[in-house]
Amino acid sequence: MKKRGLGTGFVLLMMILFSTSCGSKVSQTLSKALVQTDGYDFRKTRWGFTREMVTVAEQGQRLFIRKGNVLMFNHKIGGIPCKIIYCFKDNRLRAAGYITLTPAKRAHAIVEYCVEENGSPTQVLNDGMLWFKEKSLVYVNAYVSHTRSTPSSYTFSGGILSHLLSPQEDQGTIKMWDGVWAHIDRRFYEELHYERFPLDELSFYEKHLFGVLKRQHIYTFYMGQTKTSIHGNAVR
Repeated sequence: MKKRGLGTGFVLLMMILFSTSCGSKVSQTLSKALVQTDGYDFRKTRWGFTREMVTVAEQGQRLFIRKGNVLMFNHKIGGIPCKIIYCFKDNRLRAAGYITLTPAKRAHAIVEYCVEENGSPTQVLNDGMLWFKEKSLVYVNAYVSHTRSTPSSYTFSGGILSHLLSPQEDQGTIKMWDGVWAHIDRRFYEELHYERFPLDELSFYEKHLFGVLKRQHIYTFYMGQTKTSIHGNAVR
């Protein structure tokens, strides 16, 4: 009886070790499948990924928002603060990219980084550039969204050196930019052509990625000691 008990215990121990080993291997296999596979559509993700799969792919990035059909992570492009954003429908990834949530001084450089990575655009639009890839559309745009004017007793002029100097803005004027660098599932884009009201199919952040929504330009200036901010359409 004693020997039988020892034998049963040994078998149970081996089963537990085997089960633990298999579970570890399955976890490692899943991690490799999500993070180490080639042929990505955006960063280390593919169209159709779930929120959970994207979260694993972005391990190491600080999560900023996890809400509904949106995942957002903190990021910087060449020192420019921005967010990595992922948009889902029915828990399937269909749009992603980089966006600025607050205006930044050098956000227009996002365009330069995009062109450096993708080469000459397929189309140059009135408000951005577009690339058609095999499975994706890539869109980039940057625009001035906030102009701040501070009191100054002087203004810049080239004078005698006008032919040597590049044009410069007034010293008291600071321009802040917003930027978007989007990757869109091409199948999703083509499906929108069959929708009677395509904008109704886009979420709030997808409209930003498509370049449909832009921040309204704000002018901030001083009248005496009073700081005043007005929207761009109010000065037209």
